[in-house]
Amino acid sequence: MAATFECFLLGVIADPSPLFDRAKAECLQPNSFKYYERAFSHPRGTKTKGPVTLRVRQHSDNTLQLLHQGSPSGPASEPTLRRSVTTTTVSPNYADLLASLNFTLAFELVREGTSFTFRNGMELTISRIYSLSRPGDLTTTTLVNEHFYAEVSAHAPQQRLAEVQKELKTFAQTFQPHILFTRDLAAPPPARVA
Repeated sequence: MAATFECFLLGVIADPSPLFDRAKAECLQPNSFKYYERAFSHPRGTKTKGPVTLRVRQHSDNTLQLLHQGSPSGPASEPTLRRSVTTTTVSPNYADLLASLNFTLAFELVREGTSFTFRNGMELTISRIYSLSRPGDLTTTTLVNEHFYAEVSAHAPQQRLAEVQKELKTFAQTFQPHILFTRDLAAPPPARVA
């Protein structure tokens, strides 16, 4: 099976209204979302690759999704970051299974926002992140940052990776001066488990 990558760029914005206005006018279909995410870490046992992290997302309809995202990578000469992404559905007893495989809970959070898919296949996601004051208690959420996190992304097979990265970079630049998307922005800090 050929490798498929998710290309992406990140940004932070105080007032996302201009992005919403532009996206609503041009996208195919906006999609509001809210999910509870738990990340589990496993020491891989090698010095070169580091730990393995699996994320489980519980969506508003209570479906459970297991997600493995590769670490953001790509040389500085590439116009975007890229990562491999694999997803599958899981049953409610996923925590027991992961524990039996020596995975431990690393962090948890709630993310809420809206994603927009455009006709060119590019996607814009605008969201906020909430921490949990008490692990597992979704009634104790606290906003991590007053700003909104934004991401533009697109999927690309290995043979079209360079082409899609250039297209995504050009697409991201059309949102200026409202927001500057960059490959150098650190990912939003997760809410650590006490």
